[in-house]
Amino acid sequence: MNNFLLLLIIPLLSFGQEKSVNDYKNWTIEEKKGFLEECVKTALLNNTSNASEPQFKNYCECCLIKSMDKYETPGDLIRNLDTKWFENVSTMCWDRFIIFE
Repeated sequence: MNNFLLLLIIPLLSFGQEKSVNDYKNWTIEEKKGFLEECVKTALLNNTSNASEPQFKNYCECCLIKSMDKYETPGDLIRNLDTKWFENVSTMCWDRFIIFE
């Protein structure tokens, strides 16, 4: 899980969930889209859980919203990433959206 987490952090990074991705105006549409695309791509490439692409999309959106809650811009996220915080967020989003039947 730690290697998977690091792969998600490197591309661009973000986090939150009760809000919509569209509620955040300091992140451009391109930045949000780039984060989500890279997150899903990385998750699918490293998928050892048999989770589906829609599950990963929900997981990545959760991480993006949480990141936007904490970091005003993607630059702030990259410069000031709190890796322990992101590990906790990643785990919370994983547990919330990656459900196995």
